[in-house]
Amino acid sequence: MALLSDLETLVRTQIRDNGTTQAFQNIELDQFIMDAVAQYSRYKPRKRPYTLNLVAGTASYTLPTDWIRVDRPSFDYAKSPNRSELYLYGVYAYEFDVIMTMPANLELRQLCFDWYDSDQSLTVTPTPLIDYTMNFDYFALHQVSPTVACTIPADEQYVAMYWAAAQALDALVTDKAGKTQVYKAKDVEVDNSKMVESLEARAENFRQVWNDQIMSRPRGTKGGSLDKFDWGFPYGSWG
Repeated sequence: MALLSDLETLVRTQIRDNGTTQAFQNIELDQFIMDAVAQYSRYKPRKRPYTLNLVAGTASYTLPTDWIRVDRPSFDYAKSPNRSELYLYGVYAYEFDVIMTMPANLELRQLCFDWYDSDQSLTVTPTPLIDYTMNFDYFALHQVSPTVACTIPADEQYVAMYWAAAQALDALVTDKAGKTQVYKAKDVEVDNSKMVESLEARAENFRQVWNDQIMSRPRGTKGGSLDKFDWGFPYGSWG
């Protein structure tokens, strides 16, 4: 159960920034780690249950803060438990046997669900005429914090953090007068040009392994991969 501090130690080990003299502060590594968690989530997100409480006359709904996108099969099932196209009284796929009494002057119509994933919001039009609860799944960002264990599977955390390690090594390369010199102090026999060449090569190796193990062979949530039609772009190279 790796906490954020455990991932800091892991990334330091990967980039060889342990010891009393360190090139990076923890807060800097945390930025790289959180970016690595977000990037991992693009290809292997969490699958979580969600309950949407539709309210009569209400069009706008706030989605969870870790929301990436709806799991379409489970949502389609929630809309239509019998796998049929039903248009019932302002609520799409509402079962007949649930409605005991019919409000007066209800009209037959289908609801449209517009997902605004980046804003984590949902708009339903036209507005529902009755309250209704829908249960389905969604794809979510992975989580980690000082007190919350990382939700990336334990067997993939090491490779997942290669994204953070590559970013850290890139930062060393671009800060030749600062961080590179602190880092170089561990091996004063190596000149600057060879040090930079070594850092760039290691960063590229981290990227290649991350591409091969995470991006090029996605497994969704430990079993179900997301194809290019889910995300709107094909799998390709790093960045």
